[in-house]
Amino acid sequence: MAQLDKHNRLIGGLGDLVFRQVNGKTIVQVKPGKNGVNQTKQTKLSSSDFGTASSTTKCLSMTLRRLFLTYYD
Repeated sequence: MAQLDKHNRLIGGLGDLVFRQVNGKTIVQVKPGKNGVNQTKQTKLSSSDFGTASSTTKCLSMTLRRLFLTYYD
């Protein structure tokens, strides 16, 4: 439900719309997740692979960072 704040600005949702305050302006957007896009099996697999690669890279980065912090020019 959309409401007026103390400065008479709309905040909240109304139907499929969401009212937000960004940099002092009222922004109206469609509610997130209501775009009707269905992921296929391949896109879900790709997303899973990307997540695995991302977490592996983070572990490697943290390990190498600890190793190289002891070396100086």
